[in-house]
Amino acid sequence: MKKGTVEIKKGTILLKSPEVSHTPFDRSVYLICEHSTNATIGLRLDTPFVDQLPMGVEELDPITVRRSGGQTQKKEIFLLHTDTTAKGVEISHELFLGGEPDINKEIALVVGYTLWGAGKLIDEFLQGEWYIGYMHKKYLFQTPPEQLWQKAVKDLGGRFTYVSHFPKELHSN
Repeated sequence: MKKGTVEIKKGTILLKSPEVSHTPFDRSVYLICEHSTNATIGLRLDTPFVDQLPMGVEELDPITVRRSGGQTQKKEIFLLHTDTTAKGVEISHELFLGGEPDINKEIALVVGYTLWGAGKLIDEFLQGEWYIGYMHKKYLFQTPPEQLWQKAVKDLGGRFTYVSHFPKELHSN
């Protein structure tokens, strides 16, 4: 990656480029929770979780921010929150993963995750499939999931402001 660009690391977000072929991941937004030479783990944030919660987590039912995090381990549950005292792992500024958050703080429940094998995500990035930005808690707690991609791409500024207004079906324009 060129000097001055954002690098893929914990706390960054991946925004699927609309300039590549259509896939089930069009206009998707992923929060990177772990990135190494061996693998990358991300949580998809633009897809609401509407299914019934897995057995044994009924106490999490009042949490209103719910996302379907990916196709890997669809019964795995992650809590993203803003509670600095919850002993969670800091993912990005003011956003934590896990621990025991205060129910009065902002909490998002994410079911499942996405896993890229060694080098796969870097290859996709180098082929122009992803834009990289910084995670802001407003994306999770203040932006509706169907508007998240456009908001995050627009926030990248520059040429991305224009890209954020691309129609979903480029060929129909």
